[in-house]
Amino acid sequence: MKNKILMILMLFFRSMCFGEGVDYEDLAYRDGVYYKRFSDTPFSGLVNGIRQGKLTHGMKVGNWIYWYRNGQLWGEGNFKKGKREGSWVINYNNGKLRNKLNYKNGKEDGLWESYHENERLWVKGSYKNGNKEGIWESYHNNGQLWIRGSYSRGIREGLWEYYYDNRQLWARGNYKDGEMRDEWVYYTRDGGVLE
Repeated sequence: MKNKILMILMLFFRSMCFGEGVDYEDLAYRDGVYYKRFSDTPFSGLVNGIRQGKLTHGMKVGNWIYWYRNGQLWGEGNFKKGKREGSWVINYNNGKLRNKLNYKNGKEDGLWESYHENERLWVKGSYKNGNKEGIWESYHNNGQLWIRGSYSRGIREGLWEYYYDNRQLWARGNYKDGEMRDEWVYYTRDGGVLE
């Protein structure tokens, strides 16, 4: 309910300060550009509704806010010349945090975190120019480490380890150029080695 009231207040404030805009659902998206329906001129101005922000020559610019139809905040972040830029936050439809991520020139770049619906960390790693880079970790929804491994230019590389939700090692082995190499060792849930 608080989110619905917040959404209404934001729409009212925007219309009072910046004049009337167009509802997001009254726009058409063609070839990377937004137009008012039945128009061939790229739209410039404010956008209201389930997606709120500003368009310049049909491209998203500045801060944008997205809403679920149930009134919950879906996410928020910035655009520069139609491409995502900087920090973004994405939520589940119940309002709980789902992702914290960063973009540079429309590509993932920097820290990336995802969360389970119980608000515990699910995935953590970094991107560089749209590719996974360095150590990535995934966690079970009870908070225990699930997977740890590294990437180089978006490809799995080096030692990878997989764990049961009781902290017991499940599998260990190496990747080279994204493919499993050498002998992988697999373990039972109680620590015994699988043949």
